Amino acid sequence: MFAIQIGPVGGEHVSVTIHGRPDERDDWLDAEIDVSSGSFVGRYSATFVTCDFPRYRAELEELYKRLEGVANFSTVERQLELTCTGNGLGGILIEGFARDAVIDGNVLKFRIKLDQTFLPAIIQQVREIEREYPNRMHPPFPS
Repeated sequence: MFAIQIGPVGGEHVSVTIHGRPDERDDWLDAEIDVSSGSFVGRYSATFVTCDFPRYRAELEELYKRLEGVANFSTVERQLELTCTGNGLGGILIEGFARDAVIDGNVLKFRIKLDQTFLPAIIQQVREIEREYPNRMHPPFPS
């Protein structure tokens, strides 16, 4: 299993655990999402496409270099959306929403504050997912 951990384990965080491809011939990935923000905690299953990850990694790398700007993670199914915004001083605000079902699921909107020291590990985790599950056929979906 491969995972992206955004924020500290045991603290406010979003984690994405990839369980693999339901069909080895396709680019879809089964995942489990875990969100803890404020008093709210949630866990649900989601489906992503391998092309969801490269753009996010590239934007995170730029955010880490400049410490300002935005890195967005959005998926075709809209089950998880993240906007990571740097304040230019090392603070990173993660704003997002988690939807437990495609189209009409329940939605948890959240905000998590981090600092830039979390970014290298997140970038590396996204790289590992890209290496393990390369995009075979899907062009990037528009954000």
